[in-house]
Amino acid sequence: MYRPSRSLLLLGAFTLGVSSVRAQTPVPTITVTGVAYTQFVYQLKDTANHTNSFDVTRSYINVLGRFAGGVNTRVTADIYRQAGDGSLRYRLKYAYFAYTPQHSSLTYKVGQIHTPWLDWEEALWDYRMQGQMALERGDQIAPRSYLSSSDFGFGVDGQWGPDRINMQIGIFNGENYNG
Repeated sequence: MYRPSRSLLLLGAFTLGVSSVRAQTPVPTITVTGVAYTQFVYQLKDTANHTNSFDVTRSYINVLGRFAGGVNTRVTADIYRQAGDGSLRYRLKYAYFAYTPQHSSLTYKVGQIHTPWLDWEEALWDYRMQGQMALERGDQIAPRSYLSSSDFGFGVDGQWGPDRINMQIGIFNGENYNG
C-alpha cells in the first residue's frame, strides 16, 4: 500500500496556499470599448438626381483601466463630424484617475471628468442618439454651449443602496472639453 510522505503532503498544502493567494490578488485589466452613431440617408429628389449616403456622425472610443487598491482610469476619444466642412475631428472627452477606498461609497476623481448636471441628464435618456444634449449644443448664432458634459477638475461621486441615492459634486475650471 502506497502512503504519501509528510513532505509531499506539506508541499501540496503549500501549493494550494500559494494558488489561493494568487487568486485573491487583483489583476489589472484594460478594456477597450466603443460606440458609433451612424445614419443612412436615401432622398429621392427626382429620377436623375437623388441622395444616397451612409455616415458616421459621432463615435466614442473608451479605454478603461482597473488596478489594485481601488484605482481606475478612463480615457475617451470623441470623434465627431465638424459642422461646415464635414470633416471628421477628434477631441479628448474624458481622461481621469479615480480612487475608491475599500468598503467606501465615495469615489474621488481628478482630470477631465463628467460634470454633474449633464451626466445625470444623459442617464435619464438611455437611448439618446441625436448628438449632444440640448444644453450642451448651445445656440446656432453664438457657438458657445450653456453647459458641458465634461470639464477638467476634481469631483466626488457617492452611491448608497442599490442605486437609490446618488451624489456628485465637483470643482471645474470652466473651459469645457471642447475648449
